[in-house]
Amino acid sequence: MYSRADLSVAIPTLGRDLALLVQILTRLQAEQLVTIVVWDGHCPPAPEQEALIRQLGATLLVHERNRGLSAGRNTGAHAMTTALGMYIDDDIVPAPGFAQAVIDFHNQHPDLLTMMMGCVTWRGGPHQTALTEWFETRGNWNVFHTVPEGRPHANFMGGFTSFKTAVLDDLQFDERFLRYGCEDVEFGYRFFARGGQLLSWPRVLGVHVKQLSPGDYLRDHLGAGYSRGVLVQRQPDAAFSLAWTCKALNTTLPRDALDQIAGIAANLIHIGAGLATQELDLVMRLLTEQAIQTGFVEFLTENFPSARALRERALAGEPLDEQTVIDGIEDFAPLLVERARRCGDPQTRTALRARSQMLIPHYAAPLLDACAAGDDERARIALREHLASYGKDLDLRTIQMIRSRLGEEDDTLATGGTRALYVSLRSAEATQDTARVVTLAQSILELDPGHAGACIAWARAILKTDAKLARVLLGQARHHVGFRPLHEQETRLPEIAALLHQANQTHAHEA
Repeated sequence: MYSRADLSVAIPTLGRDLALLVQILTRLQAEQLVTIVVWDGHCPPAPEQEALIRQLGATLLVHERNRGLSAGRNTGAHAMTTALGMYIDDDIVPAPGFAQAVIDFHNQHPDLLTMMMGCVTWRGGPHQTALTEWFETRGNWNVFHTVPEGRPHANFMGGFTSFKTAVLDDLQFDERFLRYGCEDVEFGYRFFARGGQLLSWPRVLGVHVKQLSPGDYLRDHLGAGYSRGVLVQRQPDAAFSLAWTCKALNTTLPRDALDQIAGIAANLIHIGAGLATQELDLVMRLLTEQAIQTGFVEFLTENFPSARALRERALAGEPLDEQTVIDGIEDFAPLLVERARRCGDPQTRTALRARSQMLIPHYAAPLLDACAAGDDERARIALREHLASYGKDLDLRTIQMIRSRLGEEDDTLATGGTRALYVSLRSAEATQDTARVVTLAQSILELDPGHAGACIAWARAILKTDAKLARVLLGQARHHVGFRPLHEQETRLPEIAALLHQANQTHAHEA
């Protein structure tokens, strides 16, 4: 059984708010926890700052320069000598008694690959506003209040997370993420592929002591959009979307327009008497989408000079279709793969795939495409070697696609919880194995009754044979999607609407 002596806490910090850091350290000192502060600031701490941190019982580790949140977490984890660890961001104040709740979690979930995510909220803190309430109820932070205790989070989050330290011996955060966002998502792709799960544990509560204005939100999500570009470079098999890339280039507003939208949101905050009004919701949804797209386009234009010309054409009012985007950006590996897929010349196609893999060696799509092109033993050998060399860098769905392509479908993945079951379900959909889709969807819903993807897949599988049940399942999916982050709603709700339309037509025809 774990005890308090088994738990260490790492706090990566830029050192911007020493008073808040002292408040957090005071709470950890009261909990009698081993504490590590990783100073990742733009300049080293002053002697009096260093003395104060050590006086509060913390070990201080100083980076020679600002290296980013991923590096801060890696340094903190590497320094831990206890069996359990926890990351706490430097703007989250944990509630009194949280340490025992963390320890209780690990005693209830001793599996090495099971991590805990507490609940982070502005509610009850000094900076609660209509905007923070919108973020927690209708924005991406609603997962803290909608994922039931003991259920897995769909995406990884590291800001208030506890883990067994042994799992991080050979699994680290990617330090190429230097701006806000996506380093957690990328880590999660690799962690979940190993069978890991991040369970919601809201009884471990932390108050977010961070001012949030629409301008702050815009800045953060511009960074998140840029980081999405880094994510695509790091995990192209899982993260790239041609349709979304075209949308970002075509519909992103100029920066001064984003500032104006943020100004409108700031005015709306004062109208709703502290409530997240429908008008604020509409404006913040637009700001979120535009900020992330803008940041992503910034990544493209900064790293691929040919993307700048496309962006200028779009701003001038020229609609860019998929082929124009595919042909217009050189050496962006996912677009080279798309170009190869549309190329009729075998030699050119092979050269494009080879170039894309040279740019991103762990990219599996070029080899998957080559293996799908025919009964080529050399392609299968290359794919098998790729899995052996880069398996630890890939997400779960890509790994299962490779195994399926090799004829090595591994049903043991389906024992790894809802995430692995859903990957198997997606594979069954791809092969149009209706009976298996239904069986897997039922298994997922037994574990997680609110899994919208399973409801949708089941409904799609029986749409022509049982339109009435399909409509019930789609109604359930629509209900649960309403509590999911915005990016999921934007994808799922149109899909549900289209399937409901088909189900209604089928039902009307039968009647």
